[in-house]
Amino acid sequence: MLAMAGDSGLSIGQMKRADELVSWDGDSLLSGLDRRWQAMQCFIAPGLGTGGELPDGLGRPRRAAGLYRRRRPMAGLCAVRGGTPQQVESAAEIAL
Repeated sequence: MLAMAGDSGLSIGQMKRADELVSWDGDSLLSGLDRRWQAMQCFIAPGLGTGGELPDGLGRPRRAAGLYRRRRPMAGLCAVRGGTPQQVESAAEIAL
């Protein structure tokens, strides 16, 4: 891919976008990416609000919530409650 990027003068991201635009129009591509990003955030959010130990039986601490709070605000994430994604504004809301 790096060689292809060098030959084309495009970044890898630009090449991937051009490839996707063969099958999708620009609006559909962006809409699909937005939906996938939101779904990913909903799966990530619970881990960012959960402390304690990892469920692997090794007694290792969960670190994601602390690392994230130190590096980035929580606004804009979502939590899944009752199977429904909901926007949240703080780590405390995610932990509920």
